[in-house]
Amino acid sequence: GASHFAALRIPLATNGEARGTLVVYLDQSEQAAILSNYFGLIATITLLLLGIGIAAPAAFAWMRSQERRQAEAQVRYLENHDALTGLSNRRAFGERLADAMLRMHRDRTHIAVLCLDIDKFKEINEAAEHSGGDQVLREIATRIQATLREGDLIARLGGDEFAIALVDITNLGDVMAFMNRLVEALRKPLQVAGKEMLCTTSVGIALAPADGENAATVLRHAGIALARAKGDGGQRMCFFEQSMDKALRRRRMVEHELRLALGREEFEVVYQPQYELATERQCGSEALIRWHHPVHGNIAPGHFISVAEDTGLIVPLGEWVLRRACSDAVHWPDPLIVAVNLSPAQFRDGDIAETVAGVLKETGLPPERLELEITESLLINDTEEVLGKLNRLRELGVAIAMDDFGTGYSSLSYLARFPFSKVKIDRQFIRNMTRDPAMRAIVKTIIALGESL
Repeated sequence: GASHFAALRIPLATNGEARGTLVVYLDQSEQAAILSNYFGLIATITLLLLGIGIAAPAAFAWMRSQERRQAEAQVRYLENHDALTGLSNRRAFGERLADAMLRMHRDRTHIAVLCLDIDKFKEINEAAEHSGGDQVLREIATRIQATLREGDLIARLGGDEFAIALVDITNLGDVMAFMNRLVEALRKPLQVAGKEMLCTTSVGIALAPADGENAATVLRHAGIALARAKGDGGQRMCFFEQSMDKALRRRRMVEHELRLALGREEFEVVYQPQYELATERQCGSEALIRWHHPVHGNIAPGHFISVAEDTGLIVPLGEWVLRRACSDAVHWPDPLIVAVNLSPAQFRDGDIAETVAGVLKETGLPPERLELEITESLLINDTEEVLGKLNRLRELGVAIAMDDFGTGYSSLSYLARFPFSKVKIDRQFIRNMTRDPAMRAIVKTIIALGESL
């Protein structure tokens, strides 16, 4: 609110004895000059009365700006509410859930706590721009509220995560009835920034008192179940199990150790040879990362790459692999191509073309000896922006290969729009092509398609 200052201090007396001081505060608003003149007149009259011995009543005046009152009210509101959606925030939800659990223990009922997350919200937010993402959150919040019964609780915990407490439930049928209402409420597409979007959710569920005797525990367990639902691909619900807690603790350990591993030089790049079938000669090598932990031994990429992607650590890790691979390849006896995988996060964050150009200059590797591999999933959203970055990479002279070709996402349209140097057929087709005629036919078709384009 606006700042304030003491404008006047006027001594007051009755029957010739001092009784106190009249303090007049003025706020620094547009009306300050008018109010100052007004109270100046009052002060003059009061002083004249005191001067001739006429008693002046004891008084106290306090001017307070409307802006400050509104600010204080807003602070009180935000202590318990989410500013974007108007729902309870995490703090208020925890307090209300604790109260509900006291009643649950007293009445011997049950509570289901659900943590809900919008699938692929980051991509939705980028596609709809920031204000569009806010609109999605408000609309989702409104739809969820419409599915609740009287007495149920809802909050926005932060980002795109919501919490719900279904109170006084008697069996799992009550939870499933709510999930059916939720699915139906979210079935209708959203209109955001002139685009039609269909949002799906992942839900983690914990039941009290079985999964927790207090609010903090049951909410944490619901969050663990949500992480499992998202890890299983999203668009599903998952009930908490004790084994999940162990898995989450392991994941957090991996994340913690991963943050330290780069500085401790625990990673290594190994190379898988690539051969040209026509000549049966090696034409290149693919760079693959390996993690040698001093305590836990060798940690497979399948156990840490997903963690790196979820936490954003894949960006510095990917750049480290790129730099090491280029540095190693410079010293190979034969001028073979070195292939390096790029993650979608490396395209989203920063200027990938500038990063690659810097690494090539730093290591001295000729650009024609570097091949960058991307997956089809990179092209799901923001296609024009991604294609622009790919073109800038091609202008550097490096080759671009599409990895896991054939797994979906309208591959053919991308092949027509961008001249990839190579397509790598997904292993699900290669693995069984010698035994399965259908798979063999698919592989032949993809090869013919690649050659024609």
